[in-house]
Formats: sequence, C-alpha cells, structure tokens
Amino acid sequence: MPSTPGDLEARQRDGSLHLGATGDWTIETATKLHSRIQNMTFAGKGDVVLDLAQLGRLDSTGAWLVLDIRQRAETADATIRTEGATEAHTALLNRIEALGDCAPVVDPEFHPLIALVERTGRAAY
Repeated sequence: MPSTPGDLEARQRDGSLHLGATGDWTIETATKLHSRIQNMTFAGKGDVVLDLAQLGRLDSTGAWLVLDIRQRAETADATIRTEGATEAHTALLNRIEALGDCAPVVDPEFHPLIALVERTGRAAY
C-alpha cells in the first residue's frame, strides 16, 4: 500500500494555534515531519489544538512525533489538547506514552589497548 506523505498544517484561529496532521505518519515520512516539528515555536501561541482527524496510518515513529509535539507545547507552557484521533491511534499513542522517555543507546567507548588485549586473548584460545 503506497504511503500518503504526512504533513502538519499550522494556523492561528480564535487565539489558538491549530495543528492539523494529515497523511501517513510513519517511518517513511518521519524525516520531513521531524524537521517541521523541530522548527515550530509554541511560546506565546496560547492554546494548541492538535487535530488528528485527517491522520492516515500511524506507526510507533509517527506516535513519537505526535508526543514530541505535545511535549514541546507543554515545555513552552502552552495548553495542548488532541482532537479527532481514532481508537487505534489513541491506543498506540497511549502505549508509546507509557514507555516514557527512553535514554539513547550509547556505544561503549573504544579503547585501542583494551581491544588489543581482547584480540590477543581470543587468538590464544
């Protein structure tokens, strides 16, 4: 099934910032959406309404993006409410939100001397 490009339309209305999510919010469309969200400013925008009524497919990556919008708005002291989410979208959003913030995976620091000793040890046995 072809993916419909996800988008986020922003407009001021009645003193509130209305964000309309459209299309598919999936791993395939995440890069563009993430850049758009990163460039959004919520400070001084008043209430924020996140409308998901026109949202197509949503996977865990897209759910993280929706939650990122919520967190950014809350960090900017804006009141945010979500409207129009289907039961399936709501269930996925709740499940991802329950995971909380996940710390990024950090690769162990590479030490050449330790690597040499490890290789020597493996070769000896």
